Amino acid sequence: MARTNAAEQAVSHRHWRALVDAFLRELLDLTQSDYAALIDLSTGRERYVFATREKPLPDINWHSVIRLLWFRQQADAKLLVADQSGLHKEEGLEALADYLDPDLFNVVGCIPLSQEDRLLAAACLFGRTPPVDLDLLAGELRPRLEGLARITSSALAAMAGGVSANGRHDIHQKALHTLPEGLLMADSDGVVVEANDAFSALTGIPADALIGRNLKEQPLLGTDCDYLVARLLESGQPFEVIARLGSTDSDIDDPLSLDDAPAERKFLRLRGTAYPQDGEGAGGMLLLADDVTRDVLAKREANRRERRYSQEIELASRLQQNFFPPTYQKKRIKIATRLIAARELAGDFFDIFDLGPNTIGLVIGDVVGKGIPSSLMAMSVHGMLANQAGALIPPMKVLERVNEGLYHQVRGEYWYATCFFAKIHVTQLRMTYSRAGHELPLWYRKDSEEVTFLEGEGLPLGIFPDSNYATMQVYLSEGDRLLFYTDGLTDTINAAGERFGHDRLVDLFRKNCTLSPKNLLKVIENEVMEFQGGREQLDDIALVLLSVVPDNWTTLTIPPYTFSEVLENLISELRLRGIEEETAFKVRLSLDECVTNAFRHGHRGDERRPITISYLIEPDKVTTKVRDQGPGFDFGLIPDPTLEENLMQVGGRGVFLTLKMMDEVRFNDVGNEVTMVKYLHGPGQPPSG
Repeated sequence: MARTNAAEQAVSHRHWRALVDAFLRELLDLTQSDYAALIDLSTGRERYVFATREKPLPDINWHSVIRLLWFRQQADAKLLVADQSGLHKEEGLEALADYLDPDLFNVVGCIPLSQEDRLLAAACLFGRTPPVDLDLLAGELRPRLEGLARITSSALAAMAGGVSANGRHDIHQKALHTLPEGLLMADSDGVVVEANDAFSALTGIPADALIGRNLKEQPLLGTDCDYLVARLLESGQPFEVIARLGSTDSDIDDPLSLDDAPAERKFLRLRGTAYPQDGEGAGGMLLLADDVTRDVLAKREANRRERRYSQEIELASRLQQNFFPPTYQKKRIKIATRLIAARELAGDFFDIFDLGPNTIGLVIGDVVGKGIPSSLMAMSVHGMLANQAGALIPPMKVLERVNEGLYHQVRGEYWYATCFFAKIHVTQLRMTYSRAGHELPLWYRKDSEEVTFLEGEGLPLGIFPDSNYATMQVYLSEGDRLLFYTDGLTDTINAAGERFGHDRLVDLFRKNCTLSPKNLLKVIENEVMEFQGGREQLDDIALVLLSVVPDNWTTLTIPPYTFSEVLENLISELRLRGIEEETAFKVRLSLDECVTNAFRHGHRGDERRPITISYLIEPDKVTTKVRDQGPGFDFGLIPDPTLEENLMQVGGRGVFLTLKMMDEVRFNDVGNEVTMVKYLHGPGQPPSG
């Protein structure tokens, strides 16, 4: 058969069936319906074609349902979408509502296929929910559906023999070339038998150059797509792909502008499907194409923005985690922390402030909400607390000042924060604290092995401008532990809707208080996550565990001890720890110089006044302290004995020698206590082995 007779082939039975199948599949894709059907009335006998979205066809009286819709279209041919209530309003369709089984579908639609006011077929849709928004159907989708309907109608008209051969060709061509999507048809040998204007415009290839082209011998779409076309012609396997003509998948991220982009630079959505063989064994393929360049570029740009946003959030999350100290220790107070954010950034916060030689500040808080806004507000509240923590005022005054500042900052906005702020004397083990609506900490007392709540009252920060807070005071003992936490812990919900709650937390805390701080926090976290059961975490969780540890310092006083006895004690312990003789010699000589200075200059040679010597031997360093009861001195006024003008001056040589032999030397503000540190493996280096 001559290839130039493409229009006649297009109206043959196999082309008609291929167009009908493509039409029904397009209806399902566009409307997201579950089932589609077409009743053909063009040949004087009814023929039905069905299509589903990978679902079995329900066993109902389809012919009755379709006939009801068909009779309605005979009376008034128009596009129809209706649910049960809408059917009752449509004359002649009231009975159809009885066929709508809610378990199968509850919405129907009908699209007439007509030619010159003659109804040739009716396409019907059935869905569980409204297939598409009615406004969307009337606007964006209507031209595409009507275009496909015109293609099918022209084929049906030709099959019915209602016009001459030339007339059939003209009608088919008119409908084909008004279709908004690109359409290409090829026979089983891969020879193109039809291509519309839209396909030519998309590919930049004239229709005359497409007709008669053998897709097996002259690839058209590029390496990746031509493989799919060949597979479709060989096995009938359909495909849908987005690609750039003449390109491979690796080109998908090439820079591309929408402005005047040539055809080979545009992205096309290509959908290929086989149409069935007829009695003579002939078959072929249909290829639909539409330009999705704008959608691809918009999605690619959105993905780039999302990646950039994710990278920035990840960096912010790491900075936030690093900002909060995981561990801290000062003398007998040891602190471990854990932050479990519900999202990338948390609205919970905590911190430890060094407030002097023997005092630390501890704060934990929770800003309402979660995510980025809450994390920014948390940093603001944290900054206010850090500015006030060092003031020589009680905790209640710190909270009052922060409350006043926060109130004026967020007035009129729904922002507030709960907070617990404490000052802890690390040698006297005295803690003063104030509470601003925060969760009450748990106090484990070693002597009684009981767990109680710390008392305290106060409104959250930022709600009222003149809120008052109270300062409470407790004394801690060795072995005691305090657990500070945010309400994300106790408010965790399981699958049954139950809260984790305070009782469960108290029991868990009491049973595991003998664990190390790190392991205790891990047990609490694991228990909460297991209770949650894989559900989404709804709120941030912050944990701060304070432990009172034993005093490992050795402290001796001269008198009643003599310096020789103190020195013998220290050197014996250094040797037992296997510390090198050279290191022990430097520690001994530095200690000798400092004790001599304390006796001669601090006490003016008065042997009755006590000199306190303390030392702490750790795996990586030896720390010694010497304290006298003298008036102290200004370390900055000591002359440098290495300068020529100071060679003959008295004083400064002992301090200078100590500075040279020890890795760290610090004086207190008064000048009557010196702290010396000697690292056993070099400053900042971990122990070997």
